[in-house]
Amino acid sequence: MNSKEAYILYLKDFPNVFVAYHENEFFIQLHDALKGFGLDKNSEDVKEDTVSITRFDISTISTNRKQADFIDYKSFERLFQISKSMRALDFFNEVSKHKYEKEKNFDGLTTNDFHHPEIAQKFIEERNELLTKVMSLETKERKLEPYIKIVKNIYGTKIAPVNFINISSALKYSKPIPSSIIAEHLRQAGIFDEHNQPKKTFVDKNYFRVITLSSSKLDKYINQTSVLVLQSGIKLIEEIIDNRLGGKKL
Repeated sequence: MNSKEAYILYLKDFPNVFVAYHENEFFIQLHDALKGFGLDKNSEDVKEDTVSITRFDISTISTNRKQADFIDYKSFERLFQISKSMRALDFFNEVSKHKYEKEKNFDGLTTNDFHHPEIAQKFIEERNELLTKVMSLETKERKLEPYIKIVKNIYGTKIAPVNFINISSALKYSKPIPSSIIAEHLRQAGIFDEHNQPKKTFVDKNYFRVITLSSSKLDKYINQTSVLVLQSGIKLIEEIIDNRLGGKKL
């Protein structure tokens, strides 16, 4: 194992311990685990088949040792089960909480993996937060679905049309031009009517699309008409403005 993968875990109510990740697996130094659980390595309770030991390089985090014995998380759980220390549960939970928070992955866990309400609560909160986000996105998608279908039906270009009220951001000019000024230019050019709506000729030529969306609020129906500018319409508007400005740059 590369020494940079081992690090010091600073615990709140216990001495610091050495932990590591190797090939997506969590390890804790055997000496620190035994100390935290109040166990003696040479006692009858700690048998050879109780823990699986792996030797890791700790030279970068220890001043007096180059290597140490580490155990995997399953071995750590077995030590917890045989420990008779009154503080074993607290020690187990502090280390386990760090493991789960670092991994941020609860897939495959069972209720037996949560030995402390704090860990179980964290799992529940993260799952609920995720479900809330999913439900919110699904609700928004359902609300937008009819409008998405409308937009797909009214234009066939690969580039989405631009709402006329935002047309300035789609033009080539460095300085923004208010949409009211652009509408005035289009009226004078005979492209828009007195209601700032494109005339049928320019709609038929795929310069613009006019859509009306209906929504209900407090038993009242509201109709909102929007003018969408297609790519050919953007070029048309730029030509009109260029002609009005006489070649001046904005």
